[in-house]
Amino acid sequence: MLMGWFETEETIALGDRVVVLWSYAFDKEHPERGHIRGADIFRVRDGRVAEKLSYVKSEDFVQKLGLEIPST
Repeated sequence: MLMGWFETEETIALGDRVVVLWSYAFDKEHPERGHIRGADIFRVRDGRVAEKLSYVKSEDFVQKLGLEIPST
């Protein structure tokens, strides 16, 4: 059974914005099976989350899906 593992790498807060940098390993005991990294950006209003944006980056994962990353 796969044992995924989510880890918060860093949390940054400034004003009404919070950024959380994170990584996720698909199998904690076998990290070679792949991982992704990402960032969540929150906007807080009146003590509540008013907006959340999520971004993920993983060249390895994209290739496992059979997709190609465009060259720049």
